[in-house]
Amino acid sequence: MEFKTMSTQELKALWPEQSDEPFPANRSSGSPLNSFYPIDDYIVLLDEENIVGGIGFGKKDGFTIRGGAFISPKYRKQNLYNSISAEADKLPTPFIAGFSSSIVSNKEWIESNKNRGWDISPTDKELGEYADNPTVKAFKDYYDDHPKGAKWAVKGLPLSKMWWKVMLR
Repeated sequence: MEFKTMSTQELKALWPEQSDEPFPANRSSGSPLNSFYPIDDYIVLLDEENIVGGIGFGKKDGFTIRGGAFISPKYRKQNLYNSISAEADKLPTPFIAGFSSSIVSNKEWIESNKNRGWDISPTDKELGEYADNPTVKAFKDYYDDHPKGAKWAVKGLPLSKMWWKVMLR
């Protein structure tokens, strides 16, 4: 298996050749996410020519924005997401992402990403100088009090930790 970086358009063009299902990380053209959450490219794991899965990314306001993660149905339950996530961690930090899933419960998905080092819904105090970043504000506005329990998170930021949170980790 090998990794390849593909544009979103390239990946979406290849997908129908391999699956009868719709592309799993497809947003509508009118999605409110489009204005602040660009996914321009994907890190894709390939098994020869077969798409195993991928994680999308884009750049905005000093962040690498990650999202649109998926595993092709025939490769699920093989623990392959961890290697894709590790490859995406090689992109330039800091990262920001929203977490919701149609495969597992949002609570489970958020917890698994917390275990991968993501700081879920950090406070303005924890964010420090990043609290006023326009992309951070957009993620907070969209995901705070999300009706389906989706959350936003950052990774790779020098967050200001309160002593008791450090003790709990």
